[in-house]
Amino acid sequence: MKLSDLRFEKLPSIIFCIIFSLVIQPDAFAKKSAKYKFKIATLAPDRSVWIKAYNEIADEVEKVTNGDVKLKCYPGGIQGDELTVLRKIRIRQLQGAGFTGAGLSKLCKDSLVMQLPNVFKNYEEFDSVFKKVSPKLESQCRKNGFEVLGWPHLGFVYLFSKDKVNNLQSLRASKPWLFEDDEIGNALYRAGNVTAVPAQISDVLTGLRSGLIRTVIAPPVGMLSLQWSSYVNYYLDLKGMYTFGAFIVDAEKWNKLPGNYQKKIKSICKKHFRVLTNTVRNQNSDALDVMKSHGLKMVNVTNQGAIEFQHTSRKAAESLVGEYFSRALLDLMNSSLTTFRKQKQKQK
Repeated sequence: MKLSDLRFEKLPSIIFCIIFSLVIQPDAFAKKSAKYKFKIATLAPDRSVWIKAYNEIADEVEKVTNGDVKLKCYPGGIQGDELTVLRKIRIRQLQGAGFTGAGLSKLCKDSLVMQLPNVFKNYEEFDSVFKKVSPKLESQCRKNGFEVLGWPHLGFVYLFSKDKVNNLQSLRASKPWLFEDDEIGNALYRAGNVTAVPAQISDVLTGLRSGLIRTVIAPPVGMLSLQWSSYVNYYLDLKGMYTFGAFIVDAEKWNKLPGNYQKKIKSICKKHFRVLTNTVRNQNSDALDVMKSHGLKMVNVTNQGAIEFQHTSRKAAESLVGEYFSRALLDLMNSSLTTFRKQKQKQK
């Protein structure tokens, strides 16, 4: 993957990056009349690393099902925002979607647990805990009428700013951006008594240019691809929340597929999503290096700042329990993480 592949078209939405769709050429449906057609909507832009990977998935699905199952994607938000897409799936205009974390939370509330800020220190911790939590999330999606075919990951987000931000006080003065549909971001800023600037993704670049917005929280690959990196000078060396999304299809439609097709499709998706996750993680590292080479400077969080951010994150998490995710899933995540860290400590 070349670094030039990091520069995608401007999107109407963030976790733009996160996510997921299966794309085939329009004339593919002319080759054979498929028995099972899935129309998939996503916010992911065409020609991105996600879409390139999903092209391979779609081709393989068509091949192993002898053309019986075909997937058609509507990328770049052309079917509307994620709430609109969810509505279209429920009235059978669409049969699936690649959702960001925000969209996923509308059909699987407990998914927000795994995207709480300042929880995981590295990929190894997240991967271990996600293995324990993901079956619960898949079950919740299934109960709500959706089958999960894969979990596309975007990785950790960082705080990028025009100013040096290393504690709560400096964050409050930095005019941070708030994605209007981000429940976790809302809770975090409330808990920290931070006044944020609400805006949709499409308005952030203008806000950065004008100075209305001076701070954003995003994955490195998103910063570079959305051209936000040109308007920030610093990033805080503190991993924030871990971001991921889900590729889902309508369960009623999915259950009409023969069992052997279901098994083959899930196997294909699992294989490609595993490769895609590694690719995206590598691209995040590369994107950060590219931004550093263009003058981006790292700011170390102060000891007091780290304590403040941890306290604020825990306070935000508690404020969300019940309404946005269950206590049971929060406890499962925390206990799984504690167990993993104890095991790692014993191995040292």
